[in-house]
Amino acid sequence: MQVVRLGNARRVLDALTRELPATTNDVVEFMIRAGGATAALLYPRVPWESPKVESAIDALTSSGRAAQLLKTCVRGIPAARRSVRLSANGAVSVFSAIDLEPARIEALGRAFLSDEVSGNLATFFVELDTHACGVAIEVAHDGSVRPRWYTMLDSRSLPRALNAAREVFRLAPQGLDHVASVAESITACSSRPLVCNVAGMSHGAALKIEFPDVPLEQAIPLWTAVGDFDALNEVMAMSSELGVETCSYVGVRAFTTPEVEVSLYLDARDWLPTRSREAP
Repeated sequence: MQVVRLGNARRVLDALTRELPATTNDVVEFMIRAGGATAALLYPRVPWESPKVESAIDALTSSGRAAQLLKTCVRGIPAARRSVRLSANGAVSVFSAIDLEPARIEALGRAFLSDEVSGNLATFFVELDTHACGVAIEVAHDGSVRPRWYTMLDSRSLPRALNAAREVFRLAPQGLDHVASVAESITACSSRPLVCNVAGMSHGAALKIEFPDVPLEQAIPLWTAVGDFDALNEVMAMSSELGVETCSYVGVRAFTTPEVEVSLYLDARDWLPTRSREAP
């Protein structure tokens, strides 16, 4: 299993960098999800031109319909910067950095979700008294679509976000309480803000909080707390090969059901192919 996870990580990173230029000046990360797939993400310091992103979408997606949907989003969402994420299970996600007020969040949500879910997404951001700072559209290998909206939080505004998620999305209290306990258990190691990631789904929404710069020694207990003991060796092997002792982020997601999802983000620049290493 350890070999499979490592092999998948190298495979998706190589596939991404064949299509999109990346250097050690860029954000290059692996996302490994407890009980789930491994993904690679590129977020360039110097933005890619839209035609380059569209060409990469054509090469990375498994169906013409998925490619067309993502390219339509690239053309329809004017963004200063974009990132692309490829999962080992075939899902492709394109993030666009753009300021979106609640009304625009609702309008975009209606392209993929029910009116009720889209309205709730807008209400959540109204409750937080903030805008989204970006949106990601993910198309899975089966053609299903999951949009995600992002905003930044500080530790003082986290309880407000959790309460809004409880009231607006009716998320399970077990998951939200788990997120709150994680926030209390992590020793602050960074001045960077938390990332709040709200995913819209057919049956509602899910809330993910991403905690920056978490030492692996603090991240591992969070991983094993959700029961994925079998993958622990994979995580340790990958961090060792990458030469990292700190997670760029640890993400904890709560749903309308009691389960909790944990993801670790690891700096993957050390695994950039030789062709991608030389900065411009």
